[in-house]
Amino acid sequence: MSRPLRVLMVEDQPDDAELVMRELRRAGFEPGYQRVECEADFSAALADRPDIVLSDFLMPRFSGLRALEILKSQELEIPFILISGTIGEDLAVQAMKEGASDYLLKDRLGRLGPAVEHALEESRLRLERERSDERFRRLVDSNAQGVMFRKSSGEIIGANDAFLKMVGYSREDLEAGLLNWLTMTPPEFARADRRCQEELAASAVCKPYEKEFIRKDGSRVPVLVGVAAFEYDPDEGVCFVIDLTERRKLEQQFLRSQRMEAIGSLAGGIAHDFNNVLAPIMMAVSVLKGRLPDASSQELLEILSASAKHGSDMVSQVLLFAAGTEDQRQVTVKVRHLLLETEKIVTDTFLKNIGVMADIPEDLWTVTGDPTQLHQVVLNLCVNARDAMPNGGTLAIKAENRQLDEHDAGLNPEATAGPYVVLHIKDSGSGIPPELLEKIFDPFFTTKEVSKGTGLGLSTTLGIVKNHGGFIRVHSEPGKGTEFEVYLPANRSAEVEVDDNFSAELPPGEDELILVVDDEEGVREVTRHTLEAFGYRVLLAADGAEAVAVFARHVDEVDVVLTDMTMPVMDGAATIQVLKRMAPEVRVIAASGLPSHGDPALMERLGVCHFLPKPYTAETLLKALREVLSAAPSKLSTD
Repeated sequence: MSRPLRVLMVEDQPDDAELVMRELRRAGFEPGYQRVECEADFSAALADRPDIVLSDFLMPRFSGLRALEILKSQELEIPFILISGTIGEDLAVQAMKEGASDYLLKDRLGRLGPAVEHALEESRLRLERERSDERFRRLVDSNAQGVMFRKSSGEIIGANDAFLKMVGYSREDLEAGLLNWLTMTPPEFARADRRCQEELAASAVCKPYEKEFIRKDGSRVPVLVGVAAFEYDPDEGVCFVIDLTERRKLEQQFLRSQRMEAIGSLAGGIAHDFNNVLAPIMMAVSVLKGRLPDASSQELLEILSASAKHGSDMVSQVLLFAAGTEDQRQVTVKVRHLLLETEKIVTDTFLKNIGVMADIPEDLWTVTGDPTQLHQVVLNLCVNARDAMPNGGTLAIKAENRQLDEHDAGLNPEATAGPYVVLHIKDSGSGIPPELLEKIFDPFFTTKEVSKGTGLGLSTTLGIVKNHGGFIRVHSEPGKGTEFEVYLPANRSAEVEVDDNFSAELPPGEDELILVVDDEEGVREVTRHTLEAFGYRVLLAADGAEAVAVFARHVDEVDVVLTDMTMPVMDGAATIQVLKRMAPEVRVIAASGLPSHGDPALMERLGVCHFLPKPYTAETLLKALREVLSAAPSKLSTD
């Protein structure tokens, strides 16, 4: 069956053209042709896109080589065969080099059919390759991951925009031959690259591996690369590159989260022991204040009391942070005292090349919240300011009362109109670049070295301020320092709660017998001295088993049992249950350094009258005893 064939015939002799058509029909084609013999007609005829061009080599007004030149200038992929009676070997070779598919002599047309078949097949295959190459190019260019074409010698001969952006080079740099994957590889990854080359030589494919590239600016980018060599040239290949920067960040955040989770687990374990260390100190201080009335002793005891209390608050904060809770003590806080204490800490502990300036008015309003958390806010900001001034500078701590109207509040979506205490922490350090200002409060974001910062300080600070109903504003200019403004809703008329560690009117005992159960000898002894000093009799037990034995001997005499909840041999809960079976009406005060042990439901189930979180002061203990002794045994309260 004949195949249709649209032929453009460049021939000045009609008889010769007809001979060519006859030969094509004999070869199984059904040719339809257009004959032209000048350049203008040829150019116009190409618009019809013939299947093949058959051209005489030399004509009075035109030449085959000129026809071939025109065909190529229009970038038309149409097979071109020269047919001539006069063409020499040299001219034929030249024509082939310039893109002709084949050449024939007019007196040897028997090879025309196979030549046309071959030319059409070559054209079809070439077109398919070009379409495939175009699809591949579009796939590469549109790929979100980096793609580059490389030689084993190191030269990068092609790349998509994603790869160029990844390594910080431009397309002009690529075309200028400035990209070389060998010189862009840090020395420590050369061995991994060599292994890849060995795999390519063995199987033409290299399994993906991690490495780094050096960017144009000298920084590094972590990447995952996979390489395949081309079959037609094993020294060339394609490399797919994935930027691992975000994955590395996530991995670091995950590792940090794991560390924080581990810290949370450890915090619960050490809190009880640490609070047991602080408990006898806090109780002893309260007693010694009454026994050492001279001013010098009172001053030292006040410092000791404040330090122990601050240590206790810090343990509580660690436990709250580790548990991820937003619970906070809601008391009235005198911000002036908090700032004066912070000023003293930073003055005593920061390097002397940092000058501390404070402007804290006496009439500063109070706020409602957790004093320890607010202290942490101010201290975090001061530490950040210190770190911004490694060569020294000035740290300014300032506070003011400010009334925000509706217009002022509208400038911050988290603000409402009303009275605020505004804290200013300002440094004269290096400042924060504008592009980083929006990131400084992100969890785990830090510009410090890995060993010098977790990236949690400002995140925690912002969380605390928000939980107190406030907000933070930041003003910074590179080279001129940074100022943080902390806005806290104020209580203009609130009375400040007095948190004295000692009162001259501590409630005394009336010769009641108290059984003290604690595995810490220091806690037992100081508690005994405290209670005996205030008119109580005391029995001691080092654990639950001993407590049961002591209680059995004095079951009719013991008025109150004070027991720790975490002890070896028999813990507090088990001890309470046994004692309650022996004497259901026995009054019990439970104590623990772990807040979770004071769960009201647990205390009620055990029949505990009162729960004391460790460490506690002598005043707290004495007031709890008086309350329990004066109330019904089933009443539960906590301090």
